[in-house]
Amino acid sequence: MMVILAAIGAVALATVAVAAIVVAVQVRDQTDLARHQRCVQDAEAMSNFARSQGAFEVALAACFPNPGAVRASEPPIGIPAVVGETLAQAESDLEKTGLRSLLIRGPSAPGSLVIEQAPNPGTSVPPGTAVEMTTQPA
Repeated sequence: MMVILAAIGAVALATVAVAAIVVAVQVRDQTDLARHQRCVQDAEAMSNFARSQGAFEVALAACFPNPGAVRASEPPIGIPAVVGETLAQAESDLEKTGLRSLLIRGPSAPGSLVIEQAPNPGTSVPPGTAVEMTTQPA
């Protein structure tokens, strides 16, 4: 009988300990959430004052302890016109602007001429976007 009462007491004590841990975690999470919400509000107010999306992203990134949690985006890049250039020149121009080249049809010789590209010149895209090209022999 004593063993059963001791076991019941141990289970009750463990249940109370788990409940205390759960409450502590919930309080910590609510505190973190409130701190993050205040930080985001401050970041929005600062960016409205600075009139800059980049300022908001920098301020927002400071709100989170994990530097990878929010990454300030890079400004979009306008796609250059590469139709009429050699494949080698088009690849070089795209690389210089922070874009990638992707040959989808046609010969891959450096002297081949680019006859089509997508997206169209002037389109704003994120850095690292692939520009698809079609070539023909020079």
